[in-house]
Amino acid sequence: MSVAENKAVILAAVAAINLQGETNEQHKDLERLVEEPEPDLAACRFLAPGHLNHFVESIYPGQASNPNMQIRLVSMIRTAVPDRQFTIEEMIGEGDTVVVHGTHRGTHSGKVGEVEPTGRAVSWSGVSIVHFADGKAVETWHHGNLAEVLGQLGIISPAS
Repeated sequence: MSVAENKAVILAAVAAINLQGETNEQHKDLERLVEEPEPDLAACRFLAPGHLNHFVESIYPGQASNPNMQIRLVSMIRTAVPDRQFTIEEMIGEGDTVVVHGTHRGTHSGKVGEVEPTGRAVSWSGVSIVHFADGKAVETWHHGNLAEVLGQLGIISPAS
C-alpha cells in the first residue's frame, strides 16, 4: 500500500475513535471490540491480527507489548475522558511507516482505576510510529506524556 493509503487508514481510525455516541460501521467496530474481554483484532478494520503495541511509558505494567493493548487503551481513555477528541498535529509517512504527532483533549469525568473523576480539563500530546502491512497496522510505538496528565489531575506534582 502507498504512504497516502496508510495515512488514510490513520485518518479513518482517528475519525472512528473521535465519534461520541454516533453510529457508523467504523465506530461500531471499535465499540464492539472495546467491550470484549479479549478482543478479536481480526474483526477490526484498522489493526492486523497480532498487532503489537509498545508503550515507552507503560500504562500497563508488565504488558509493554500486547496485541490487544490498542483496544484496551481506547477503552481506558473513553472511560476516563468520555468527551476526548484527538487532533492530528502532524503526520509524516515513508514506506510502510506513518508517524503521527497529536493532541488529546477532554474532561476527566469518568473513573479509571482508583482515580475518581475530577471534572478537570485535560490535554496531552504524543507521537505514535505505526508500521503497516496490507493496509492494516501491524506494530505501533507510542511515545506519550503520561506524567503531563497525572499532573493535570493532581495525582503527581508537576515538575519544578
